[in-house]
Parts: sequence; C-alpha cells; structure tokens
Amino acid sequence: MANAVEALQLLAPRGEVTSYSQSKTMSRLAEARSCYDHLAGRVALDVADALVAEGTLAPLEAGAPGAVLDAHGPLATRLGIASAIATTSRRPAVRGCLDWTERRPHIAGRLGAHLLERLLDDGWVARVAGDRSLRVTAEGRAQFAALA
Repeated sequence: MANAVEALQLLAPRGEVTSYSQSKTMSRLAEARSCYDHLAGRVALDVADALVAEGTLAPLEAGAPGAVLDAHGPLATRLGIASAIATTSRRPAVRGCLDWTERRPHIAGRLGAHLLERLLDDGWVARVAGDRSLRVTAEGRAQFAALA
C-alpha cells in the first residue's frame, strides 16, 4: 500500500497554499516530520545524505530496499546503526521512502524507525502536538549543522 501511495505522489501536483496558517504548517512539515514511524523532511534527507557520504548507506531509491555498506563509520556509530540493523525481521533493514516535500527518498525500514526514536531520545527533535511535524531543538540544529 505504501508503495502505491508513493507512486501516486510522483504524479500528483503539489497543493496550493492559500493562508498563513497553511504556510506555517507546510514549512514545519517540510523541515521535519514523522512519516509512518520514521523521520522525513529536509532533516531526514540531511541525515541520509550524510550516511551515504560517509559510506554507511548505498544511495537510496524510493520504494526499493536499501543497503548498509558499513555500519561502523563515525556517524553510524554515533547513531547506533549496527544495533538497529542487527535484529531479524521480515521488515527490510533499510528502504527508500519518497519524501513528498523534497521528491527524493529518505530512510525507512527498521533503520528509519530507529533513527526517529534515537533523535527523539537524544533531544535533536521533539514531537509537536496536533500534527506530524517535529520541532528541531537547539541541540538538533547544532548537530544537523555539523552533518552538513
């Protein structure tokens, strides 16, 4: 089902924003949000890009299983990636999930769920009541800036 929704997102035009309230909500959602049980938005893409650049992950494709190349790089170690992918499950360790705001894949699968929980636990992001947006904390801003 998720693959079908992601395929439709590729075809669907972006909705028009017609109010300040919609604009603020869209801005928050574009920066950071939960997507099912994993991190999405620009910060999710920054994390994915950093993990690909480090050599931890192969480049992601939307809807396709991904590959962990080396779970022991500095960022991978800091984020506990080896333990996240060590568990056995029918769910893929890594899967590319199309980010509807940026139109390229972020990290889903067991690793994506682990990263969201880890960033919440470490205080990089915090949940916002009322929608799926996540607030990037001061600590998170410093950490994400270091990734860039």
